[in-house]
Amino acid sequence: LGAEFAAEGPFKEGYKGSYLINYRYSTLSILNNLGIEVSENALPNYQDLSFKFNFPTKKAGTFSLWGIGGVSDTKEKYSPDTTLNEKFEYGYIDNTTTGMYATGLGHNILIDDKSYIKSVLSYSKSFSQNNFSSMDSLGIFYNSFNDDLSSGAIRFNSFYNRKLSNKLNIRIGANLSEQNYDYFSEYTDSLRSWQTAINGRGNTNMYQAYFHSKYKISDKVLLTGGLHYTHFALNSDNSIEPRLGLQVELKNNQKLGFGFGMHSKSENLPVYFVEFANPDGSVSYLNKDLKLTRATHYIASYENMISKDWSFKTEVYYQSISNLPVPNNPDKPLSPAFNGVSPYDTLVNSGIGKNYGVEFTLQKYFTNNYYFLFTSSIFESKYKPTNGIWYNNKYNSNYVNNFVGGKEIQLRNDKMLSINGKILWTGGKRDIPIDLQASQEKGEVVYLFDKSYTQKNSDYFRLDLGLRLHLYKKNSEHIISLDIQNLTNRANTWFKIYDSQNEKLIDYPMAGLIPILNYRIEF
Repeated sequence: LGAEFAAEGPFKEGYKGSYLINYRYSTLSILNNLGIEVSENALPNYQDLSFKFNFPTKKAGTFSLWGIGGVSDTKEKYSPDTTLNEKFEYGYIDNTTTGMYATGLGHNILIDDKSYIKSVLSYSKSFSQNNFSSMDSLGIFYNSFNDDLSSGAIRFNSFYNRKLSNKLNIRIGANLSEQNYDYFSEYTDSLRSWQTAINGRGNTNMYQAYFHSKYKISDKVLLTGGLHYTHFALNSDNSIEPRLGLQVELKNNQKLGFGFGMHSKSENLPVYFVEFANPDGSVSYLNKDLKLTRATHYIASYENMISKDWSFKTEVYYQSISNLPVPNNPDKPLSPAFNGVSPYDTLVNSGIGKNYGVEFTLQKYFTNNYYFLFTSSIFESKYKPTNGIWYNNKYNSNYVNNFVGGKEIQLRNDKMLSINGKILWTGGKRDIPIDLQASQEKGEVVYLFDKSYTQKNSDYFRLDLGLRLHLYKKNSEHIISLDIQNLTNRANTWFKIYDSQNEKLIDYPMAGLIPILNYRIEF
């Protein structure tokens, strides 16, 4: 779908410093121009760059400079066909640009033969801009929506690791971060006057410290434990979180594992800085005092190394969530944890949630020129807001199954063919149901928010196939590959929309069959 360049190696002979760099550019318009329609009117372009440079020194340790970043843009335009009785008001132009980057400086130094210190200073940022134009009844486009959103963070992480004995290993560390955001969004009302939806910026700090240890009780029993502390500076909330794990080796290459841990997290910063205009003209921040969301994890696992190249593993887990931010109004059940908060909601830490399930993994490692990996996850994910009713959250697809496999066929000493396949089968995405009758009466979509995420779309199924021909030369390798995503051309559902022109619900599909032809040379 585009071009890629990658290079790695030492800076010079005799010096252990090295570099790695990779750049990619891609556009789906190439396929459309070849007559393979990926999208009727939206063609994203994207490019990314990643690099890492290592600089070892004789006495000061090893320094590394790394970075990763990408930017994409999508231009979508729809002009109604009046010969098919399509109204001008359905026309639009939607231009979106998104991007992110992160860069950092790392340092690793050996104190002695039993201890070392590793540190990273980094900066990251993500951003998006969107400009939307609508068409009026005369067929003229006018700008109706703009937004400019960005968030960033400066982070410093460092830990000290020491091997106290053959049985005991400890680690002490700290994570410090400064987080910020700058959001602006505006729209036009029915009189085409601009109205501000969001205009805010904010920042705060988070401080974390932890102690972690590994103790080998015997040759077959390993105990891990630690304590984690979090301080959220915005509202001075604190969290102390113990964590514990036990691994027991059994006969015939079998293992049992048990885990317990408490964790906490903050919400996206804009949630805390929702503004409310008081009658006296002052501004109040409705959600600034929200506490950290807490979660308690319980895990048990069983692993069996059936043979040198076959393994099986299963794991059961339960996660209990408390302090979940939900709207104080019981008639609004959505939570910001699931992208369901409006700028005018007052939130409280009264929600709870639970996630539980079982996972299976069967793996055949690469031997005898073939491999495969099968994973399956069956789970439930629900939450309860202030109205006391349990709801599915939007990610509760109930099951995810993956199968990946491949085989290499040696054609001659200088040629090899590899075949790889992947099958992905998951439960359908959950949506907020649409009230069809009310939408038909009103002439626009009407959602049933009191039945949030009770609607489950059809299952997602995708079959991918890849063929690669490797041609080996004296100082290089040439690879010709054909990867076909969604080989069956299944029209998986992204979400349902209300078609006001035909007054019915229709499935908004994802991309169909996508072939990718690639030529690569490595030397």
